[in-house]
Amino acid sequence: MKHFYLAFATVSLMLCGCASQPEPKPRSTAEQGGPATFTEASADEEPFIAGPGKPTIREENQTELQRAQWEWYTEVLRFRGVRMPKLLADLDSRDSRDWQFVRSKVVPPAARPKEWPPELVDAAERRVPLTREQQAYRDYMMWPKAIRERLQAKDWESADSRSWLVRQGRLYAMIFDFDTVAPLSRRELESDRWLQFADAMLGQGADGQQMLISNMIVRLGHDNQEVVQNAQSVLWRVGPDVIQPLLDVLWLFNAGNPNFNKNVVATLAIYESRAAGPAITELLEGPRGGVTWRSRRYFVELLGRLRDVRGVRAISEEIEKTDITEYRKDDSGKLVPDPEGTASAVFVFHEYCMDALGKIGSKEGLAPIIKLWEKDDDHRDGAVNAIFAITGQRVKTLGEAKALEERSRK
Repeated sequence: MKHFYLAFATVSLMLCGCASQPEPKPRSTAEQGGPATFTEASADEEPFIAGPGKPTIREENQTELQRAQWEWYTEVLRFRGVRMPKLLADLDSRDSRDWQFVRSKVVPPAARPKEWPPELVDAAERRVPLTREQQAYRDYMMWPKAIRERLQAKDWESADSRSWLVRQGRLYAMIFDFDTVAPLSRRELESDRWLQFADAMLGQGADGQQMLISNMIVRLGHDNQEVVQNAQSVLWRVGPDVIQPLLDVLWLFNAGNPNFNKNVVATLAIYESRAAGPAITELLEGPRGGVTWRSRRYFVELLGRLRDVRGVRAISEEIEKTDITEYRKDDSGKLVPDPEGTASAVFVFHEYCMDALGKIGSKEGLAPIIKLWEKDDDHRDGAVNAIFAITGQRVKTLGEAKALEERSRK
């Protein structure tokens, strides 16, 4: 199940911003069959579908392309939240001809046109109508990938398959209804609305919980802090089952959502020791090298916030095994290693490590902190602060720090 959350969030979040760096890959990219919430786990899926990546239109900056994108996005959501659930409900019919009609929407699969994704407007900002092939493919792609695949499967007519499909339609409708209701003016009432929605989704069993978790994780990247806080409340309502999905998405580097990873860390912090073991496992087994430090730093930050002494050893290993390469574009546009950027990244990553060791507060963390200071005097301020957090003593020199560490071992 874990790969569903990761696949879902990968596409949703990558639409919010692009980086000129190779991105860290998830620990595993194997996909798990399951529903997706307003997005897909395939590069061929239309980007106008994804929630946090949806086009935004401001009154002072409305272009025809933005309007076309917004219309596309809302049409997809309306189909998945209104029309599709009604069609899938017909799989409960006693008449198998109703089932066949639903299946005919995705069987046979529509062919991908050469001109895809389509141009929505021309250079003169005039709408460009879709060709017949583009419209057919768009209609096909409006169906979530997991639902298409289930309808295309050999056992699509089985009672279990039809029941699953009907349930997926019901869940999509519930999310659409939740999203299209105007937020309540009083904050406490709006928070209650979110929790009531969570309870309703959880009442739909494992599928409801899975879709709820993925939907709320994406909202941690919202630019409205009240939305983020409500999403966190829902995830905490679910309980420890959210730990692994939240850890999974920390591997996603997203330049366009700078607060997303920090919001994920803050959501996980409430689980304290229950999250520490899985977080350490992610560091031990996760990808290393290149720009993966951009993700690994958040696991380090999380271990600091969890204040679990087991994190000291894991962070010490991170320092010892630091493997970072930053990149830049050369004159031809090719990505090449950037020594200066790499040195800066190593410094920043080690600052994260020292800060986390200080927050954990174990005297075992003094040695790796002092080692970093000894290696690079620019770490002095970070080391002094971390040492103070552990011991309550403010050292001024590296020699004082070493003496303090030696006394702590007696």
